[in-house]
Amino acid sequence: MFSPKHIEETQEEVEKVRTLTPIYENGLNTVSPEVPDKKESRDLLLDLMADGEYHDITEIVELLPNGKWVEAMKELIENKFTFDRRSCVFRLRRRLRDEEMPSVVQLVENISEKNYVKTPETVEVTETELVLNEEVLETVEPLEHGMLLSDAPDGLAISASESAVMTAAILAKKGSGKTYLGMVIAECFLSDKLEIPLLIIDPTGVWSPGLRSMADGTPSSNQVLTLGGEYGDFPITSSDGARIADLLLEIRPFPMIVDVSGFAPSEQHEVVAELAQRLFTINTRSPIHVIIDEADEFAPQVSNADSKHHRKSLGAIDRLVRRGRSKGIGVTLITQRSAVISKNVLSQVDTLFVMNMVSPADIGAVEDWMKRSVKATHLNTCLGHLPNLSPGVAYYMCSGANPKFRKFNVRKRLTFDSSRTPKPGEDIIKPVLYQTPEDIMKIVRGKLTCINNTVI
Repeated sequence: MFSPKHIEETQEEVEKVRTLTPIYENGLNTVSPEVPDKKESRDLLLDLMADGEYHDITEIVELLPNGKWVEAMKELIENKFTFDRRSCVFRLRRRLRDEEMPSVVQLVENISEKNYVKTPETVEVTETELVLNEEVLETVEPLEHGMLLSDAPDGLAISASESAVMTAAILAKKGSGKTYLGMVIAECFLSDKLEIPLLIIDPTGVWSPGLRSMADGTPSSNQVLTLGGEYGDFPITSSDGARIADLLLEIRPFPMIVDVSGFAPSEQHEVVAELAQRLFTINTRSPIHVIIDEADEFAPQVSNADSKHHRKSLGAIDRLVRRGRSKGIGVTLITQRSAVISKNVLSQVDTLFVMNMVSPADIGAVEDWMKRSVKATHLNTCLGHLPNLSPGVAYYMCSGANPKFRKFNVRKRLTFDSSRTPKPGEDIIKPVLYQTPEDIMKIVRGKLTCINNTVI
């Protein structure tokens, strides 16, 4: 809930608007007969909503029937106020500096006085939710228009244009659901509605069975090529990184998983370094999104001084995160070790997903990012809750000119949960994977070599 000081400031702003709005400047005697009714409607709405709390639409319509409530909202918006909407409840607040003036039409979309009936979908907002959602992306886009990451009532969605080239990080301790969230994000990119090419670098071996089969283990409709690993369509060597990048662009927009789980660490670094460097060089502003699991392995805070490939992978990923947007490349980094991933890389991330973590060093890395990117109240709330978050619960925050902050529950995956730890005595399902088409495999065979460097 808003603090007393916040409510007091809002009420002071209310009084200021009452006296300084143009319709009052010349006195009531010079105003047309219709204006006093508008003034009364607006002031009634101000009196109702100056407490900084959410109010149900039925309460607003009862106070200002016959469309007067819409006119009152419009006038308040024109006078530096805005409304936060959650389902059919609204909250009044002052617009932030540089915050865009909302459209009244969009704000009241799907609400009608004639047919509105209070339903279970009407959100009952708790005091905690009010604190967590002071600056929140409230407009929920359908999955076909972006990435839907949470089911109702959270309804967190990120627009297609925003998600394509976002630089993001998912930070959480082991078992909190970070890879699960990463695969939810991947599902959105694989949707035929989003149509953004996807590259996944997988050092764990779980992404191919996860995305290429459905939740029940049957083949998925997701078209994904897997190179390397136990479930790979084609083997790769540690020297194939640059050729993989060339292949990726040749088969665009066909998605690709590069499974390096079978390589030694030095070989993993070599593949990723060459792949990332080549991709940055040859991509020409066509959107592509790269997901890197266990990203601290490839972009560490402290690299192995004796390993040129380790240093090279750090430099290549740093370049993707810092300058990839101008080349059409977005990046999502996933790590369970926030404290050991490169701080230079993490500082360039503009979108952060944070889940359960208890290590002071890991929480400290989150705090360093948040100090530069979000409100102090959000920082304190988030950091205080991190050690107690349940698996699958995350904070979403976005920095920049239009900062966002949101706590949400990750939606259920449509694909196979390949990273889940089986329970004792549980029958383990062996998933059946989607088969990559022969026309794609023909291109693959023409580009890559096997271990003995002979073309297959």
